[in-house]
Amino acid sequence: MYDKYAALIFDMDGTVIDSLPAHQRAWEQILAKYQIPYTAKVMNHLNGWPALQTVNFLCSRAQIENLDNVQISAEKEALYQQLAPQMVKITPVIDIVKKYTGKKPIALGTGASTSEATNLLSHLGITELFDHIVGSDQVEKHKPAPDTFLRCAKLLNVPSDQCIVFEDAQAGFDAAQAAGMAHFDVRAICKPSYFVQ
Repeated sequence: MYDKYAALIFDMDGTVIDSLPAHQRAWEQILAKYQIPYTAKVMNHLNGWPALQTVNFLCSRAQIENLDNVQISAEKEALYQQLAPQMVKITPVIDIVKKYTGKKPIALGTGASTSEATNLLSHLGITELFDHIVGSDQVEKHKPAPDTFLRCAKLLNVPSDQCIVFEDAQAGFDAAQAAGMAHFDVRAICKPSYFVQ
């Protein structure tokens, strides 16, 4: 069903890899430490956002102004890095990636940093399946803005309307739509594992 698209773009967390339990555990510990309130519904809405953007949103929502949001997001990412190697697993979506590797241009566009994404994919032995990896450090605006996926299309040298994005989060769906790309909700084949209510 994806043959009509010239290029495929994949989100990472919750799409190609199931890293969401590690993210959830890190968030739960850090948000509790700093007494930042949240709900499962809100965290699901923020799924796919970079850590600092998430902390900024949560603090603004709770009218908390006396915290170092950069430090908090750094702590969350550091804790996640500790948890990820033991908890992260490859999802069934990898079968789609493998089917088209070498046949169509493939990129990965993530809210994680490029180095974090590369390290995780390398740990799992799947880095070579992607022609390009676009992390949050490569774009000015993050999902739900279209910048990440537009950069993927540019690096793949494929027009946006000829790309399909594989995503698991609303921010990603919105980003794909804003980029003029089709999208596929991988939750149809991957059971959600992030702040499940």
